[in-house]
Amino acid sequence: MVNEEPVVSLSARYTIAQTAKLLGMSRNTIRKYTEIGELKSITHKSTGKTLYEGLSILKFWRTKA
Repeated sequence: MVNEEPVVSLSARYTIAQTAKLLGMSRNTIRKYTEIGELKSITHKSTGKTLYEGLSILKFWRTKA
């Protein structure tokens, strides 16, 4: 995990790859945290992709830092 708070827009939505890069983790690790409910995600209605809001990324980082 990165040592400095990720710079994100609170209302923006980020892909799993972008979220992994922002947090300094692998995509598999991001998926595990999502599955156990520690990192909240949303599903894009038309594409079905998993997305993460900037606010959720920051909340997660602050609990793990």
